Amino acid sequence: MPLAESTVREQIHQIHRVRAHLVHKIADPRSGEWNVMVFALFGHPRPKFCYAWESEGRLHTELGDGLRGKSSSVSVKRRARELAESTHAG
Repeated sequence: MPLAESTVREQIHQIHRVRAHLVHKIADPRSGEWNVMVFALFGHPRPKFCYAWESEGRLHTELGDGLRGKSSSVSVKRRARELAESTHAG
C-alpha cells in the first residue's frame, strides 16, 4: 500500500524542517501504485525538490535542485523515474 501524501509531507517537514507541496508522482507501470513522489520545497536555502519513496516499509527522501530553465521539470521527472525503477530492481 503506497504512503499517503499527507504522511509523506509531514515526514519531510519533520526531517528537513521545510514546507513541501506535491508536484509530481511516478507510478510503477506493473502495479499502478505510486513509487516516487516529488515535492517542491519552501523554506530551504538550496534544494528545490524532495523525492520521497517507500522501500521495505521505510520512507526514504533525497533532496535535489533539478536543473534551471526549461529542462528543470524534465530532469526532476527523470530522477524520480530512476528512483522508482531502482526501488523495484533486483
